[in-house]
Amino acid sequence: SPGGQIMPPIMGAAAFLMAEYMGEKYGQVALWAILPAVLYFAGIFMSVHLEAKKLGLEGIPRDQLPKFRILIRSIYLLLPLVVLVWLVSTNTRTLQFSASIAILLSVVVSLPTLFMEGKKEAAETGKNAILCGGKKLGSMVFNSLEAGGRSCITVAVACSMAGIIAGCITVTGLASGLINGVVTVARSIPSPFLGTLIALFLTMLCCIVLGMGVPTTATYCIMASTCAPILIQLGVGKIASHFFVFYFGIVADITPPVALAAY
Repeated sequence: SPGGQIMPPIMGAAAFLMAEYMGEKYGQVALWAILPAVLYFAGIFMSVHLEAKKLGLEGIPRDQLPKFRILIRSIYLLLPLVVLVWLVSTNTRTLQFSASIAILLSVVVSLPTLFMEGKKEAAETGKNAILCGGKKLGSMVFNSLEAGGRSCITVAVACSMAGIIAGCITVTGLASGLINGVVTVARSIPSPFLGTLIALFLTMLCCIVLGMGVPTTATYCIMASTCAPILIQLGVGKIASHFFVFYFGIVADITPPVALAAY
């Protein structure tokens, strides 16, 4: 499940922030993230497969699997996501406009299902089918607005706290101290290769500590402002630095002692 935070096209909404921070196109960021995400899930797949073989676990019988010909009928439900990614990756519209279009499409693609449910309810209760469908549509829109408001509050609080943390680290001088400390340790080692490895290791530890229990979007904000400059100052490329700190910030969710995802 945490792998969804590093898998394009959404990456827990961090992909959009990364495009802004690095000054790159969203499509390019998603393209760079494909291979690491595939490698991550390949590792998960192999470990689960070997564990299942060891325990003698069998797959679900074929007659109990969902029928593809039935599932394919609902493929239109993916249209909002496809349109959102297409609009953003092609820079056709702004991110806000693209999101608005996707929201409207979500309402449109749900109409057939709502109509069928309204028709079924009308047949059972004897009421008007259009009235039942309209009632369900109004209820869906209202519930969606409520859920959206709740989600916005969560993201806003997380981002504001991330800003406070980043601001405190910067104002108190901890950020510059952290950068100077790691850079000094790395450059004090005669071998440049070994020095870079040690710097990467120390930066990784910083990312894991700072990313503990923090949502994906806020994690990247913190990592980009505190840990990425360490690697950039050591000569690591901007793109590689941002991806490195982002991935290890996310790994904090599955790393003890917090391991929030496992918890």
